[in-house]
Amino acid sequence: MSECLVSDLGGLPMIDDNVKLSAIATLACAVRQGLDQKQQPLASYLQPELARECYRNACAQLVTELDSVEPTKKDMRIIQQACDAIVAIVPEWEAHFSIPLRWRRLITDILSSSNPIIPQHIYLGQSGIYGNRLAEQIIHELSHTWVGMIAEIVPLALPGEPIHTLPSGTMNKEIRQVVYALTFSATAVRYYRKRIAVSQNYPDDIERLKYLERYTDGCLKIVETSDKLLINGTHMAASCRRILYS
Repeated sequence: MSECLVSDLGGLPMIDDNVKLSAIATLACAVRQGLDQKQQPLASYLQPELARECYRNACAQLVTELDSVEPTKKDMRIIQQACDAIVAIVPEWEAHFSIPLRWRRLITDILSSSNPIIPQHIYLGQSGIYGNRLAEQIIHELSHTWVGMIAEIVPLALPGEPIHTLPSGTMNKEIRQVVYALTFSATAVRYYRKRIAVSQNYPDDIERLKYLERYTDGCLKIVETSDKLLINGTHMAASCRRILYS
């Protein structure tokens, strides 16, 4: 195996189609098992609740979780329908949805959220679930989920000061956070291009795609000029560049 895990495993999830997803999951489970004094069977660590407990017990910093509740049956029906529709447009993503995911409904009405040290948890607000961009929010957080699993195994960037401003204007981001923004936006670009191509788009999809293309380009400009990016982060950026300019 080379020094670049992302390359060895076939690239970036949801961008490159030959990624060895089961290998990523197995390696992430091995990391979680190493954090857990109970040493349970390896496959157990793919369960979101156990994964969360591993980091809650191992992290020196407090793992804060946004206030949330279980989604209602109606919420879950809408979420599942959106997941099915995403896979119908991008069939290559079916396996990405196969890992256990824990869905939570946020008390505060932000669109969506996830946290790398609360693995495989996806938080959606009411406006996220019932808005016209639910598919994008799901893709956003699923992308973060897979990138987060890789980051459990290998670092993507060196620690640095929160000096970066995202293309959206959000300030005070570390380069690692810019990598997450880049990978999400490139993934969303791929989705909207396919959705528009099969004419299953909403009226504002073309404008949204143009915005996300500009956003992805802006993130690339930040990460590609950073001296904090490590080889796995660099390989992710290259995959994003390829999808943006394909």
